[in-house]
Amino acid sequence: MVVNLAQIKPVNENTYVGVIPSMEYFREDTINIHFRFWYPPDGNGELKPIDLTHDIKPMWYLCPYNQFQNPVVEKQMLVSAVNKNMATVRLTSKDTQYLDFIKYTHQPVLETLEDNPSKFIRAEGSIMFNPHINGNI
Repeated sequence: MVVNLAQIKPVNENTYVGVIPSMEYFREDTINIHFRFWYPPDGNGELKPIDLTHDIKPMWYLCPYNQFQNPVVEKQMLVSAVNKNMATVRLTSKDTQYLDFIKYTHQPVLETLEDNPSKFIRAEGSIMFNPHINGNI
């Protein structure tokens, strides 16, 4: 799945954090989620891509739904060599095998690597990790 963060509507006029469409996967699957990062539109409605290759560390955080102080997965995203505004979080079976809840909140975050580092949360959304059916077929 590719999430184009420029097309996500802001929560309100005062913030650029958008809501990512809900996602659903099975625990222990290998999952790739791709994000494209853009600056907010300028006065002409033009979008400028955020270059993730200079002084920015794209991170991805997962926490149980509405438990923002308890992240259970933190991953640095991989920046594309071709699209410098695209980063991918890759979840392995080890990342999701012991998730106790079904519904989680996830956030892609851009961390600056400057003298005064800061974090920019571009969007958040809900993600469900369903257990596999343990049957004998």
